[in-house]
Amino acid sequence: MRRYDVVVVGGGAAGFTAALTARMLYPELSVLMITRSDKIPIACALPYAIAGNRPLEDYLMPYNYASMLGVEILVDEVVGVDTENRVVKTRNGVEVSFGNLIIATGSKPEAYKVEGVELQGVYVLGKDYDKLAELRKV
Repeated sequence: MRRYDVVVVGGGAAGFTAALTARMLYPELSVLMITRSDKIPIACALPYAIAGNRPLEDYLMPYNYASMLGVEILVDEVVGVDTENRVVKTRNGVEVSFGNLIIATGSKPEAYKVEGVELQGVYVLGKDYDKLAELRKV
């Protein structure tokens, strides 16, 4: 089992910032960020991603930048946290020991409870790459 000084659960804006900050302020610490996807759109760039002419990949969280700074990234989903033994378990069976744990799993947009919101062609703007790519084609 691998051990990290800091494990960050979540790869959105909060998790990304937490991982980078930990790495930059404490360069001697090992930092792991666990994210469900390596294609998470930058939330504040969503309008530009939809309307822009640049590739959709230009609007994703810059995980390569975090990697260059020494943040290790694991694309997987956390399914359990054992706080007593300080172990995070993932869907793919990876177990990671941690010294410090940051849970930054973000938020989800809430759709208005109006008739027709579930119909095809109605979009709730969120941080899902596939839905964003679909919306961009409209």
